[in-house]
Amino acid sequence: MTTPHKPAPGNAQRAYDDWLAGNHEASLRALAGAARAGDLASASLLLTLSNQPEAPPRACEAARDALEAAPGGPVIHRHLAYLKASGYGGPVDAAAALRLRLADAQKGDTQALTELALLSIWAGETGIGEKALIKAASGGQAHAIAALLRIGSDRGHLRAIAREQAAGLARSGHPLGASLASATAGLEVRESPDADTISGMDRSVTGSIERWFAEADPAMQTLSDDPPVAYVAGFLPHVICDYLVANAVPHLQPAKIFDPYTGQNRADPYRTSLTASLPDGIFDIVLWAIKDRMARLAGVDPARGEALSVLAYRAGDQYRAHFDFLTDDNGPASADLARRGQRIATTLVRLNDGFEGGATVFPRLGISWKGASGEALTFRNVRSDGKGDERSLHAGEEVTSGMKLMASLWLRERQ
Repeated sequence: MTTPHKPAPGNAQRAYDDWLAGNHEASLRALAGAARAGDLASASLLLTLSNQPEAPPRACEAARDALEAAPGGPVIHRHLAYLKASGYGGPVDAAAALRLRLADAQKGDTQALTELALLSIWAGETGIGEKALIKAASGGQAHAIAALLRIGSDRGHLRAIAREQAAGLARSGHPLGASLASATAGLEVRESPDADTISGMDRSVTGSIERWFAEADPAMQTLSDDPPVAYVAGFLPHVICDYLVANAVPHLQPAKIFDPYTGQNRADPYRTSLTASLPDGIFDIVLWAIKDRMARLAGVDPARGEALSVLAYRAGDQYRAHFDFLTDDNGPASADLARRGQRIATTLVRLNDGFEGGATVFPRLGISWKGASGEALTFRNVRSDGKGDERSLHAGEEVTSGMKLMASLWLRERQ
């Protein structure tokens, strides 16, 4: 289960207590009612819980209905765009999601403008994307400021607005603010371009981003034909890696597994990392695009993905040799296998530089992969007959210095 943060006292907290007590239908009804009345905490929690295995049938559809009936506003629209882009509780309509965020940006929503800017950069519209980031940063949008600092770090010079806002970002508590401000402190400053950002963004949204959403996956470099193991350099731009990390950091907690004998979570004996499994309640169109692309890289419908996770390995942390495929335990794992089938594939993305050690190794295949920031690795966990492939045994070697950040997505046979 993707575990949300404990809600603040109020409607969401009472409903979450009901959920934990096993009163799932009552919990979702209460959250839906509160969401329709404009309770933002309830709306976010509703999306997270409605997509859990314990939720009743058609819970996602009911959650989508509640969000569509809720009073409009930046947070609700962010949720609705995610629902439309992903097909949560209804049909997939990426174009409608982009139109919704464009309308929000035109009304002054700097979060919406930042999301569109990041997708524009990913789709190759770097000029329009950077201008949109500058406009959002001028309104104090933290993710936009961080993205401009990253672009400056990669390029070797900063836009003036990024230098002006860097110290404030470092003080704001943004997870990457201090490190980005420090890394760019000595860079040359150049004036920011002046352009009609929203006009250019309109052309980008209706053109390049939509085509990019539908285009084929990038060419992969093969490490093994059987079982398939391959990588893609430059899979995620650095600004997208940073955006994922910044959204995941508040959800990081020690890696745990479910113990079927005690019914409780306990420390994972194989893994000493921190883990953030991102709940549906925080997703937007950028986070969804990351999950979508990671799934499609493995050749799997993104609807069959488990939670998109971010793993943080500190010096001394590792992930001992293990399989990603599931085994019957006559308990929760068996029930999960019956419901969603096997974990057929895995996609990993390296999200940062600045660490030593930490390679992903396949000892039975003689493969070692470390990649560079933004590089993706994908591999199959099962044979052609659907049974677990023991050749896929792999490990994350010990990090010897720094911190290694990875995105991870497990893909299943069924939704």
